Amino acid sequence: MASVTKESKSNFVSEAIKEFMKFKSEESEKEKNKKPQKRRKLVTEIDDDTNDEDTQICGVFKQKVLNNMNQQLVSRKKINDNFKRNLTDISRSLEEDFSVLKNNTKELEEVTTASIKCLYQTTSAIKLSISNLKDLEQTFIKTCDDIEKEQSSQISQLDEDLDKEMKLVKEKLISAAKKNYLEMLQRSFHEAEASLQNNF
Repeated sequence: MASVTKESKSNFVSEAIKEFMKFKSEESEKEKNKKPQKRRKLVTEIDDDTNDEDTQICGVFKQKVLNNMNQQLVSRKKINDNFKRNLTDISRSLEEDFSVLKNNTKELEEVTTASIKCLYQTTSAIKLSISNLKDLEQTFIKTCDDIEKEQSSQISQLDEDLDKEMKLVKEKLISAAKKNYLEMLQRSFHEAEASLQNNF
């Protein structure tokens, strides 16, 4: 079960990163289609703009992922609580039936040996069912507690993993922005140089 959970968490992180990169790519395309500014930005200004924008986007995206995981945890807890209540109700109902059967047994002790034997067998079967059901209830409660602890631990680990992944993405985006800006400067320099040569 733990391996399946880890694999699903890994797939979730991978899908989240793909979605984020797609979102960032769309934002970059929008930025490219904007009107050119009168003054070209310096590399340091591009770094600051990219860093602020990426920090904001990463924060929003990370919070969205964590909120989604927390909602799943809350929903799962509600389902488990409902199931625990149902188990408790069934156990209580069986205990009431068991009490009624005990009273009936006392009242029918003088009927026949066969009838009494049948009632004792039924009573024993229900008593065993109650014992088994209580054991199942305790096992289920313990399992639910373990799952909740594991989910909480996974959310914390996911938070750390997302921070690391977002840091790497930011570094790649900043590096790409610097590279694009340097290429643009080189083209501008070559164009200016060619223009000067043509003038002379």
